[in-house]
Amino acid sequence: MSAPPPGAFFERFGQGPCEPPARGIVGVTRGPRDLDFPLDTPSGLQWIYQGGVPMQLGPTQAALLAHIRVGRNRIVDLEAGTDLILFDRLDGLRRERAQPLARVEEMTHPRTGERLYMVTAVAGAFIPLGARRPDGAPHPHAGTGFDCTLVMGYPLALADRQDTHLDLKSDVHSFVRILQFAYDGRDFRITGCEDLPHEAVLPGFRVIEHGFSGGVPSGDDLLFALSTGALNDWDSGISRWRRGADGRWRPTEYRVVAPHTMEPTLIRDGDGALLMAFRPWMPTNPRPHSMDIHRSTDEGLTWERIIINDKFCFGAPVMLNKAADGTPYIVTNRYREPVVHRFARREMVWLWELSDDRRRLLDPIVVRDGTTEFGPAPNGTPWRIDHPFGRTLRLADGRWHHVMCYRVLEDAEMRTDAGATPRTGCYLEEVFSAGPPVPAWNFGETT
Repeated sequence: MSAPPPGAFFERFGQGPCEPPARGIVGVTRGPRDLDFPLDTPSGLQWIYQGGVPMQLGPTQAALLAHIRVGRNRIVDLEAGTDLILFDRLDGLRRERAQPLARVEEMTHPRTGERLYMVTAVAGAFIPLGARRPDGAPHPHAGTGFDCTLVMGYPLALADRQDTHLDLKSDVHSFVRILQFAYDGRDFRITGCEDLPHEAVLPGFRVIEHGFSGGVPSGDDLLFALSTGALNDWDSGISRWRRGADGRWRPTEYRVVAPHTMEPTLIRDGDGALLMAFRPWMPTNPRPHSMDIHRSTDEGLTWERIIINDKFCFGAPVMLNKAADGTPYIVTNRYREPVVHRFARREMVWLWELSDDRRRLLDPIVVRDGTTEFGPAPNGTPWRIDHPFGRTLRLADGRWHHVMCYRVLEDAEMRTDAGATPRTGCYLEEVFSAGPPVPAWNFGETT
């Protein structure tokens, strides 16, 4: 493809519209929101879809693990749960097809006795039904997957405080939940659920949370990014998961790659190497605004830091994704200067392709600019556009599409009891690239 399809958007920051490059990313759609309010929202409450994680389930079947936030409350990032929504075309995402996978629950703190909201967000890794090994043989674990996610208690009393952030240095009740997934071409099921102490998942480590990317195939195993450490000092690393004779996926090994970071993302480059990126854990990281990329050529045993950027990340999620033609790119938030509001850090989403030698970032491309596109937000605070998850999916037209999902809300919704705006919700876009598609999975295609 030599030009963006009709309706696609392309802009290099500071240059205005320009000719698309001969290779790499050539267009990004900018559509309206795709999901707003879950149909099973309890009476008297406001739940809102706030982004999600795309996942390939079968040869032409995908799903969105759609995350739900509790609106009109003053607790930062209070999750209501996760729905799975099947789709096989980009305009086919419908809340009527939502299947609940997780919901917020209340419980009593086992040590302090206070009442808690127990929240979690499902993501995970999956080998699609119909997937084949590189040699064309059927993959023995096709149609199965897993997640390893944090379940954390938020005191109900937070809703009455001025500062509604969770104090991670206090006695927080939390644990790890390992879910087992299966898909038979019709139904997606959670076939197993284990709640474990942080220390019980991997010997010698305290597992905190899944990373922000899916599983990377390594033989018949899956490589999966994880965060470990303590709730007030995270590390990021890589784990290997293997499916046993009992049909359950379990981790077999783990190594820390980047201390004092969180939310790792992992991809496999075109030459077979692994690439990882991270969000700094700002309270303990000596370079709290850094954005580094690491590379491994031995399946994650050793790592080299190949890109080092200081004064890059300002507390926003950092995602390492791979376009449909295999072009790796970083996508995160940057803001225009001068800063007009102290929370104006996520009003713009930008992406940067990696250079061919993987040693630097190319000029940024604006993905979405809330202020320019949406105008002033109703409550006078900045727009917040973040968590841009990207996956390459094969859909009903038989083509590979790189799909990016992110959320939009006003900052006041995060920090006050302000309700959802007409722009608030989940957005699903397509990222176009110039080169021929690199299949994310082998489905026995001949082209």
